[in-house]
Amino acid sequence: MNDIYENMSYEQAVDELSRVVSNMERSDATLEELLKLYEEGSRLAVFCAKKLDDAKKRAAEIAGALSAEAEI
Repeated sequence: MNDIYENMSYEQAVDELSRVVSNMERSDATLEELLKLYEEGSRLAVFCAKKLDDAKKRAAEIAGALSAEAEI
């Protein structure tokens, strides 16, 4: 994973991914520009998926802890 995304929030990454997609949809983008944008977008998509996965794991941990407390 590229370090440039390390301090980025999920919301910032989604906004950046949206910008990348908009730039890819430009009719005047060259093939080289499209490839660079595709690479950036792919990295952002992986970053977002990891952030979501981490959030799901954390939510499951919280739910498990609350469930254990309720059984006491």
